[in-house]
Amino acid sequence: MPSAPGVVSPTLAAALAQKSLDALAVVLVPPYERTAHTAALVQALEAVERREVEVLVVEMPPRHGKSLHTAKLFPAWYLGRRPAEHVIVCGYGDELAEEHSRAIRSFVQSPFWPFPMRLAPGSASVSRWETTEGGGLLAKGVLGGITGFGADLFVIDDPLKDRRDADSAYVRDLTWSWYLDVALTRLHAQAVQVISGSRWHEDDLVGRLLNSPAQGRVTVLRLPALAEADDPLGRPWGAALWPQRFPEAWLHDRQAQLGSRSWNALYQQRPTPPGGATGTIQISITENGT
Repeated sequence: MPSAPGVVSPTLAAALAQKSLDALAVVLVPPYERTAHTAALVQALEAVERREVEVLVVEMPPRHGKSLHTAKLFPAWYLGRRPAEHVIVCGYGDELAEEHSRAIRSFVQSPFWPFPMRLAPGSASVSRWETTEGGGLLAKGVLGGITGFGADLFVIDDPLKDRRDADSAYVRDLTWSWYLDVALTRLHAQAVQVISGSRWHEDDLVGRLLNSPAQGRVTVLRLPALAEADDPLGRPWGAALWPQRFPEAWLHDRQAQLGSRSWNALYQQRPTPPGGATGTIQISITENGT
């Protein structure tokens, strides 16, 4: 392994990256910016890999690193540590899922990749490929067929594409049915799940999951753009989640542009019905439904 940017010892860099998702990000995504919110996200994802969390729900605003961590870096790191296991990565469409798969493949093929695992010979398809140790990855759009491929890790990133889909009861019903009848039936024993996205609607996939009998298996990491009461990062009220990139003044301007419904849903992760604030679902970091 050659010297990674900003790292003196390649051997030390590889050893750290094998143990820490955060260290892998530093090696593979320079210049990686460590922040309080990425540290919390990394900690939660590492708990998933250790099987301390069965289902992790990540609720974050757009452009704050959600997909980079949950759907790109984490599946790569997971396969590096568990190269004989299988991963399914889904997004609202095939194009998004395959974009994630390309990123994961590029990490594995990087000269700075710290694990012995490699792509198996002949793994040319971006939608389905294998590792040299017998594991593999499948990338498919939500609502797509994934019969014939099981998962030890199932990642769903942004299951809804936009407001039109989110406001469609038909699409929400289809998405929930797909999750129950397709996604869950692909899980191996002891499999883990990561579901990430912005909360478009109070009755979206996450909303239904948290109101289902499975809610006790779910850990939720909710990180609003502007801090509220009992902030999981200990921020004061109104403090920005990533002030270096999205300062409070910028966020307040975006809030004024979007209006309360879109702002609360996409940036604060508090989806509300059209025309009012009744029925609000407010979620903090919870474990085992507590």
